[in-house]
Amino acid sequence: MNIFFDGRVLTHKNFTGVEYYAKNIFDNLKNKCDIKFVRPSFSNRYFAHLRTHLKLPFIVKDLLFCPANVAPIFLPKKTRLVLTLHDVSFLVEPKNFSLFFRLYYRLIVPINIKRADKIITVSNFSKREIIKFFPDVKHKIEVIYLGVDYLFRSKKTRKKNFILYVGSFNERKNFINVIKAYNLLKAKEIKLILVGNFDENFSLSKEAKDALLSAQKNSNIIFKQNITQQELIDLYSQAKLFLYPSFYEGFGLPILESMACGTPVV
Repeated sequence: MNIFFDGRVLTHKNFTGVEYYAKNIFDNLKNKCDIKFVRPSFSNRYFAHLRTHLKLPFIVKDLLFCPANVAPIFLPKKTRLVLTLHDVSFLVEPKNFSLFFRLYYRLIVPINIKRADKIITVSNFSKREIIKFFPDVKHKIEVIYLGVDYLFRSKKTRKKNFILYVGSFNERKNFINVIKAYNLLKAKEIKLILVGNFDENFSLSKEAKDALLSAQKNSNIIFKQNITQQELIDLYSQAKLFLYPSFYEGFGLPILESMACGTPVV
């Protein structure tokens, strides 16, 4: 059997949980089975999605695994499809996404779900949410929990005076209240480090933009973007406290990462 792995998201410049999920899955599968890695030769996200729908169906055969929510809109009948759908936040929290992203996902995901032979999701919560919106898939959806990369381990390092937040700057992550809560602290020797990336797929309200602008003017609030995995591990290990007050998550992997590095989580 020919197994093809869709590596589209691994062309992204900035990695989030979905990209690391895809990377770790492939890294572990490639030494255990004969799997063919297919990815675009360019990094433009729009062209990469066009390639998914226009070219990928004519490359793959037997079985295609798509680890990042989206699969080709058309596949030959003989090709089996396994799709990972991490969550349905685009349906639950639509206001937090750009109009293009919402329309695209609302068109593509139902088609992919109907076509998929098997759907993987990352938690029982996500499974219930998916079934709530797409009840016909309950017979073919399986939960496979996320795992923490073995590199995330507690280090014998001295804790530093900072609180850590890790997450994209999407309003469902509740970063606005992280900033507001920090501003209430009287102990200004404790800094706040915000690790995350801005994405054109997110839609930010005026309140969110104002909160970010105010935080950028605060010398005790530090923004870090595009950091390496090792830099992230060091931050987890050095932080006195990790904050993760997200309103909606399919899984919430940073909680496990912080705990694995020996840092308490709120």
